[in-house]
Amino acid sequence: MVPLKYVDKSIKGPEYLISFGLGAAVSGCAILAVYYPVLQMLGKPPPKLKACARPGILTGLLWSAGNFCGILAIQQLGLTLGWPLVQCQFLVSGAWGIFYFKEVTGTYERGMFFASGGLVLASIWILSSYGVLRVS
Repeated sequence: MVPLKYVDKSIKGPEYLISFGLGAAVSGCAILAVYYPVLQMLGKPPPKLKACARPGILTGLLWSAGNFCGILAIQQLGLTLGWPLVQCQFLVSGAWGIFYFKEVTGTYERGMFFASGGLVLASIWILSSYGVLRVS
């Protein structure tokens, strides 16, 4: 993480998560404060805040937990291995979309997904052979 190169070595990545979370919450509220009146002005129905609040907050917490683990992985493994491994999340989410939710049904589309996934995994392997493993 680039900003960590410019701060005191005692500060680690997880310290940034609190300010990031607060910034996301404030930004989300500010966007909603603008969006809600615009919807009313256009005569569209308002968002169902009570129905969306719980799933939205839980999704944000789950994403934050994944982000926290990604920061720890990058700190332990270094950028050349940790970052590409964190980006493999698209393989997991794509597999859920293909196999569980049946979002992609075409043979060509599935083939392209798995070919690009193979390219990502090959790239990780190449990057890892040039990186320095920093396991404490």
